[in-house]
Amino acid sequence: MDVLNTFTRSRLWLLGLFLVVGAALAGSDSGVPLTRGDLDGSALYGQVPAAGSPERQLMWRGRDCRYPTDHCLLCDRILPGKDHRGVDFVIDGVTVRLCGPACQKQAQELDQTGKQELVQRLNLAVVQRDLPEYPLTSSPVSGQKLSSPIDGVNQVFDNTLVRLANEAEVAEFLKDPCGYVLAVRLARTLAAQRCRPVPGESVHP
Repeated sequence: MDVLNTFTRSRLWLLGLFLVVGAALAGSDSGVPLTRGDLDGSALYGQVPAAGSPERQLMWRGRDCRYPTDHCLLCDRILPGKDHRGVDFVIDGVTVRLCGPACQKQAQELDQTGKQELVQRLNLAVVQRDLPEYPLTSSPVSGQKLSSPIDGVNQVFDNTLVRLANEAEVAEFLKDPCGYVLAVRLARTLAAQRCRPVPGESVHP
């Protein structure tokens, strides 16, 4: 019975989320072109289920965890294979992809500083990928506006960029990084829907 109730609650929560997203999209139909970057970060974080809840677990399992580069982070060669997966190498819970056993062996021999440099290269690749189309103009922690792409503090978690208003928000972010990542990914989905071209209209790059 408990399993059935948990499944039912998860289904109802997903239905509610779809209704919220649908209402947001319908309410934005004003005839004015909408762009990425006009979504309220703290409001979307409020839509994320509580940590530890079945709904949060369901949402986390369904996330899009995109690796940011098809190059080896150690030697910069293209990762082998059709999907450019290469060889996984885990550093303090963070997975980096290397091109093969030779680079994997070299990475294993790095000291902690060298390994953290690999993580920083991964984080930089995430920022370079996510920043141009970052979907929020306010911090998901405080709701404070981010005045420009160069302002604020960049945090990377689970291959996702989360932009904060200032250093003081980092401690709060670290209390629930998964929740803030889910808020950004929800914003990304909304932004993609809102920017979808209308059939018959010309599309400019």
